[in-house]
Amino acid sequence: MKEFIFITREGNTISPNGKCVENMQVLGTANGETKNKAIENLLNENEWITDYGFNLDEILGYELNIA
Repeated sequence: MKEFIFITREGNTISPNGKCVENMQVLGTANGETKNKAIENLLNENEWITDYGFNLDEILGYELNIA
C-alpha cells in the first residue's frame, strides 16, 4: 500500500500581521494502491473537502516515500 499527500492551489491564509495570503493547502494524506484509489479514500474519509467547495480537478497528489 502506498501513501499519498494531497494539496490544492485553492486557498488562502492569514499572515501573522493579518494580511490575506494566497497559498497552497494540504488537504490530507491517504493510502491506496494507486493515486486514484488514494484520493477516493481521502474523499470518503473527509467529506468536508467537497462540502467546503474545493474543486476536485485542482487537487494534486504526490506519493510519499517515507524511509
